[in-house]
Amino acid sequence: MKWTVVEGHTPPTEKITSKTGTFYGLKGFNVGNFRKGEILVHMFLELSFLDWMLKVDKMNAAVEPSKAKCKRFSCEQFLIGLGLIIGVSEFSQKGVDLFGVKKGEKEDDDDLEVWPSISPNPQFEQYMAFSRFKDFRRFLPSIYANESQKETDDWWEFAGAVDEFNIIRRTKLTCSEWISVDETMCAWRPRTTALGGLPNISFIVRKPEPLGKLMKLVILFYNLSLY
Repeated sequence: MKWTVVEGHTPPTEKITSKTGTFYGLKGFNVGNFRKGEILVHMFLELSFLDWMLKVDKMNAAVEPSKAKCKRFSCEQFLIGLGLIIGVSEFSQKGVDLFGVKKGEKEDDDDLEVWPSISPNPQFEQYMAFSRFKDFRRFLPSIYANESQKETDDWWEFAGAVDEFNIIRRTKLTCSEWISVDETMCAWRPRTTALGGLPNISFIVRKPEPLGKLMKLVILFYNLSLY
């Protein structure tokens, strides 16, 4: 993958017109074909992967030659692992603390002077053992790796994710012709290293959270409305 600098573009001075009968969003996705509680799941998979089942196969292909004491992942475990990664964002504790009570610890935390969270522990271990989840995290990045480009592309482990993202947006989404680029700050406070594993971070005083990773946003205008 190579980064390409493109010339700036000034949009023509014309009015934004609404296209009658045009539906924006995910092409060919009919919410009526899914149960109510599963609609967002299927939308996520459509927008994230060209074929998520092939990702499971690729993940297992990385497990076998690693000689790790790790069993192959089923399609169900793949989806559960993704769900846990998404679900952890709702809690303030460390990930390991969301997998229930450890050996030698008390289940009753009423005596604690400082509560780790006001939310009840989700007990992720009922969906996947923590040891299994660690294996999932270890091999998940392999779903985008391309060994054939290892010697020629420094981004060989992640370039596939960017390419697939662009293909999905180009083929599966109907977007507005008008966009606006903005920015936002994702708070990040490194603890053990200067950058916390990121290639760079920024400190911008005018932001509500001045220290973190500056991210660019693309805002789409749909039928004279902003989303």
